[in-house]
Amino acid sequence: MSKLSSNPITQSDIKKYLSSYSDFSFELQVLKKFADMGFMCSHGGTYEDPVTGKSREYDIRALLQTDFIRVHLSVECKNLRENFPLVVHCLERKDNESYNELIHTFQPKTPTQQVGPISLPVPSAFIETSQSIRIRQFSLYPEKQFVAKSADQVGKRHDNGEITSTDGEVFDKISQAINSSLDLITEAHYLDTDVFPTYYTLVCPVLVIPDSSLWQVKYSDDGGQIGEPEQINHVSYYIGKEWTVGDKLNSLSYTISHLEIITYSEIQNFVEKYLGKRITFYSEIISSRRKFW
Repeated sequence: MSKLSSNPITQSDIKKYLSSYSDFSFELQVLKKFADMGFMCSHGGTYEDPVTGKSREYDIRALLQTDFIRVHLSVECKNLRENFPLVVHCLERKDNESYNELIHTFQPKTPTQQVGPISLPVPSAFIETSQSIRIRQFSLYPEKQFVAKSADQVGKRHDNGEITSTDGEVFDKISQAINSSLDLITEAHYLDTDVFPTYYTLVCPVLVIPDSSLWQVKYSDDGGQIGEPEQINHVSYYIGKEWTVGDKLNSLSYTISHLEIITYSEIQNFVEKYLGKRITFYSEIISSRRKFW
């Protein structure tokens, strides 16, 4: 930490901090945005990190549900500034990265087993109640689109103007969004199917950052840079993280293929156009009993 001024902090300093620098104030703005769009949100709860085993605090969990379709977002917020923005390095998405998964939770038929002349129901602990569905043809993530593979914060040193970079703080937020999503997968696995006999859940980690703080650099497969760096509002970051929940008798493996990085002003467009159109399509296909995977 740089050496602090000896001057006392005033009310105007606190107001400046809250309006420009506070992560918590930015979280509340993001929380309100999702709530205004109809999401059921929880804010600032704790979870057990599945990697470290330590208790951590998540920023926002946002659930949008329409009948049997559920979109559950694990949202982390980072109040970056324009003098230290996030730069994502992107390559064209490969075929094996072009997918997303849904969790299908259902009310199973009780199977039976034959014991001599008697047909007995199989204990419920042995009955499958959910499965992951991998979607390729109608995926959110088509092949050959540019997808982020790495990210850095880039700034200039105050003393000599040299360019400096780090990935630590943002990587920590990305990791939190991914690790916190394990709880959402577990919740979908154990959904109560009394109201609806079937659900389809998309679990998606999201990082929200301020406007004008996201830059993209595109590369060819041989490492050459394509064009100039450009400011953007949204990019998908490939992660391919598989989580397994449940127990040995009734488990679910679900792979989160991508994390979404969006700017604050892009939230509504991301929900309505990016997610919304595809979820509406999935809903129509499922309602017509057609298969799309």
